[in-house]
Amino acid sequence: MGVIVTESNSGGGLHGRMSVELKQVFFNEVINQLRENGRGELADNIKYSDLFQLSAGTSFGALSTVGMSKINGRDPYFSSPSELGEFIDKTASDIFPYNKSFFDKLFNNPRQILNGIAGTTKFSNKPLKGIIQDIVGSNTRMSDVGDDIMLTMTKVHPSLDAMFAKSHVARGDATEIDGVDEALRKDWIVWEAALGSASPTTFFPGISLTNPQRDNKIVVVDGGQSGWNNPSIPTIAEATFMFGYETHDEDDCLIINTQNQSMYGIDHDVVHIHWGTGDFNIGASYKDALKNNLLSMKDVLVSSSMESVSKYSLREGQRQLEHFFNFDIFMEDVPEEIRPSSNFVLSTDEQILRLKETGIFAAEKLGEQIKQAASLVAKAYIERVDYESDHADEKYKDYLRGESPSL
Repeated sequence: MGVIVTESNSGGGLHGRMSVELKQVFFNEVINQLRENGRGELADNIKYSDLFQLSAGTSFGALSTVGMSKINGRDPYFSSPSELGEFIDKTASDIFPYNKSFFDKLFNNPRQILNGIAGTTKFSNKPLKGIIQDIVGSNTRMSDVGDDIMLTMTKVHPSLDAMFAKSHVARGDATEIDGVDEALRKDWIVWEAALGSASPTTFFPGISLTNPQRDNKIVVVDGGQSGWNNPSIPTIAEATFMFGYETHDEDDCLIINTQNQSMYGIDHDVVHIHWGTGDFNIGASYKDALKNNLLSMKDVLVSSSMESVSKYSLREGQRQLEHFFNFDIFMEDVPEEIRPSSNFVLSTDEQILRLKETGIFAAEKLGEQIKQAASLVAKAYIERVDYESDHADEKYKDYLRGESPSL
């Protein structure tokens, strides 16, 4: 029996800056655990993305996922969460320009005044588009991503549902939900998928995904618009499809497809880590979604947050997974002197500092759970490295899939 380690990264705009601090403390602890286990050589060379069999993200989490993934054989753009955090500190005001007064907006960013008039969105997506293209490349496809990743987003044309972009499907691996003949049709351009996942209605326009293998037009917006702001369920479901099997035994079931009641199980241990972005309860209203996307979305009606119903569910909720770590931040526990504003596009220096300080505060409060998760992940990483060292021509993922010649 092996160990599958997965992570899900929530959306939340600049609130994601808080979760970066949590992730870095976790990463530091994994490195400490490797050293304590006498594996200093691993600790010296590890990159954050090495820890996971599957990483998923929505919105800010999509940027985190692609930014720390191997692409075209090169190292990740960010080798650690702290590198991502420093990058966000430098670019936040480019993505979400802050203008304090009406006249600042009028002369520097008039679209924030025109918001809601003739379909104008509050921000231009050009800066974010440029940033994502710098990170992943302008022509990179999902099949070029070396790690298994999943980006959740909301498909608004021709029908409304959550859509997943999966690198392992693009590479041609068949799963329970996508046959191998679908591989090319799922081979999306990465920057488009990431930008679409990070485009909440009223703030950014929707994104058209391009693929020469498809005749129909696909328009997507932020994953949180269809209820996947926390993509834990689709992440665990996807890992089950990658490494598990269909079953008819309820006691053996981990994931249920609620549409046809098919059941799936998995033989390996699963460690899942969710990185939340706080318990702020705000989002674009249905009225605003209609009003602000008439031009950018061509009359397509966009759902308000959390409207759609999950296709997959854990059989008994999180209890079915022995190691499910939910590292979210509860704002009522954060001291008022460092508590950030609930405005997830506020990019002032004070807000960025408060986001960082809140993340550090939360990491201290969650310290014991972080150490527990890091210990499990470090042991899983050692097992993976040792397996591949003992089986020079095999990958640990082949073993997890039951495809190892040694089995």
